Amino acid sequence: MWTPEPISPCMIREIEEHPSSRQPRAGFPARRPRIVAEKEGIGVVQKTGLTRVTQREAKVMVSSRQAADYLAAYALRYREEYEALLNSHFEGVGRPPYPVSSYLGSPEITCHLCDDGYALADQSDEPGYDWWVAGGPAIMVDYSETRRPESVTAVLRQWGLLGQSIGIYRIVAKRELPQEVWDGTIPDPIEVRESRAGPTTFEVLKHRSTWLELIQRLTFGALGSVLDLKLPDDRTELWSPTTVHRMGFLTADYLHKRFFNYLELSPHVDYSAWDLRSMRARVQLDVRRDYAESVMRAETGSGAFIHFRKAEMPTETWREPLSTMRSRIADLERLLSSSTDESDYQRFLEANPVLLDVYGDVEAKPRFYYPEGASEGKVYVEPDFLVKYPNGTYRLVELERPGSPLLTRSGRPRAEVTQPAFQIAEWRTFIAQYYRELSARYPGISSDCPATIIIGHSSEPNIRTLRQVYRVDEVLTYEDLLLRAKAAFSRISTNH
Repeated sequence: MWTPEPISPCMIREIEEHPSSRQPRAGFPARRPRIVAEKEGIGVVQKTGLTRVTQREAKVMVSSRQAADYLAAYALRYREEYEALLNSHFEGVGRPPYPVSSYLGSPEITCHLCDDGYALADQSDEPGYDWWVAGGPAIMVDYSETRRPESVTAVLRQWGLLGQSIGIYRIVAKRELPQEVWDGTIPDPIEVRESRAGPTTFEVLKHRSTWLELIQRLTFGALGSVLDLKLPDDRTELWSPTTVHRMGFLTADYLHKRFFNYLELSPHVDYSAWDLRSMRARVQLDVRRDYAESVMRAETGSGAFIHFRKAEMPTETWREPLSTMRSRIADLERLLSSSTDESDYQRFLEANPVLLDVYGDVEAKPRFYYPEGASEGKVYVEPDFLVKYPNGTYRLVELERPGSPLLTRSGRPRAEVTQPAFQIAEWRTFIAQYYRELSARYPGISSDCPATIIIGHSSEPNIRTLRQVYRVDEVLTYEDLLLRAKAAFSRISTNH
């Protein structure tokens, strides 16, 4: 099928000035130029016709078929570029494979296409817990006179969560929202197209509604009605969408909710933004920008966020955290040569959790509180560190003094050295018995999550024996921790 070609004002002038455009050929009647598409001064030229152009340049809008084909091709190219980035030349064995984008393998991605913008939504990988009640992260749309049911308030009060930070952020609409916005009703599409790229199905839904109205309905009025995000318009740079990551939206009556693993909002629906010829440049930008954001999230431990992107390479954003990590590794090396006090290491690793685990979100001294009356005299148990990984798994970490002897002359563990194994067993028992008390803060945590003990020095004789004595997944020395931090730094540093 023939696709309309964009035409510029200078081309229009050339055609209009050509004699054939004004004078009929011999034997033929005069022919008026036929306008085949015109909307707000935007038009296209067809084989037998001519349009008027009243804006600075004419535009052709991407069709649903073209959008579906583009998304499938983009996903395949994105995956190739991502693999190339992981295996590119730098100091070490390769970059760690962060889950940087939905394009790497989400099962279904929906593109809502309007005449003035699009919204690309991935609703896979929804948290396995009741995120809309507690845990989130989510934005709740409400009114000044709350619509939250009393039954939900009673449950939060019973769990001791009422008034606490539970990952649900309430925003208040100043005026009544249209019912279709509050309900989150998506308009029926006028056209549906599908494409596939490996495990991913792309569904493109063409709507008559405006882009802003679609955004409002997708988020129950949170974006575009209650919160003014200053969304970009079609004058902004290409490939700089507003993106939402790992965030839910719900209404205060708990009747409507959506969780977005990824939501991409852009006003660019003209064909130039979806041209296959520029895809390679876009993919190179997007892969590096997505990876840089993942590195920053690992550094800061951030979760859900809304990002206002710019179409620029993120080289500089990688250098600051890498420079900081290099400096912290040197600090740990100096500490190992000067201190044997466990509290010094606890404070140091609390301040520099990336050295403990570069791939997870590290929390120091989390307290697991017993339900009232469940324990005689003991209020809580407290691991030294808890690491949460992007895939929803956890690791318990216990620190011990690095300087005291670990084994007797006969090779048996000293009495004080067996304490960490007991503490880990106590934490696991708590998780097994009182998961409900932890589920809001640590959804998916289980009593068989791996555990690590960090203790002693590599120079300690028979240190490997402890790995057999302790029934834990890992026993590391502080030198092991330093070597791991150096190896992680090598894998994520680059030779720019």
